[in-house]
Amino acid sequence: MEEEEENEMALKGVLETPHIPKHLYQLTVIGLPAMTFTAVGGIEEATEVVQLPDRTAASSGESPPVEFTLTQPLHHRGEVVAMEVWFAEGHNPVTPTYKKTATLTQFNIQGTAAHSWTLMGVWVTKRATQDLEMESEGEMSTIEWSLSADRIMPLP
Repeated sequence: MEEEEENEMALKGVLETPHIPKHLYQLTVIGLPAMTFTAVGGIEEATEVVQLPDRTAASSGESPPVEFTLTQPLHHRGEVVAMEVWFAEGHNPVTPTYKKTATLTQFNIQGTAAHSWTLMGVWVTKRATQDLEMESEGEMSTIEWSLSADRIMPLP
């Protein structure tokens, strides 16, 4: 009897194929050249919660800006320069093009686009360089960009 229960439990959670690995993705920003981002920080969208007079929680119907990070190889000089120009667009004087539209696409193990999101009103809010240390031999140096977006929408 115990063996039958184990077999039944083993069937739960079988992955559908083809799965979507975490390393197959592309982030494209309209108006910028093709970029290589070695990491895209988790993109979270939430609905603000309000406290009602009866002390229960409810949705405000509003969403705060979506915030996430991008990590870029520092030796991709042309791409880094393009990001620097975009970052500068949000400084005084702010240009009308500082907010852009981006698409994040994840591919399945077979290389087919499996899921995509559109990010609306994206702009660069911060640049951060890595800590540098002499004991790190050969580790790739990167630059991290913090971005904000007005909204993220899944594409069909």
